[in-house]
Amino acid sequence: MNKKMLIAFHAFKERVKGLHDDGYRVMWQSDVPSEMLHAKLVHHNGNRISIFAYPDDNKLIQMTNHIKVFDGKLI
Repeated sequence: MNKKMLIAFHAFKERVKGLHDDGYRVMWQSDVPSEMLHAKLVHHNGNRISIFAYPDDNKLIQMTNHIKVFDGKLI
């Protein structure tokens, strides 16, 4: 695993863990190192979140209820 992938993997896992700690349940998660990491989470109040990490572009995106709420750098 290269440095970009390690950074992306760590940022992705931290974001998913934080949401899990806030009461979200992981419905699906791809944590196999590739061009993109992706997770889908759901909260008991009905909110749905998708997290995407793109190591090559140094980018993390969060969509809440199909609306982009975060689009930023991994580091």
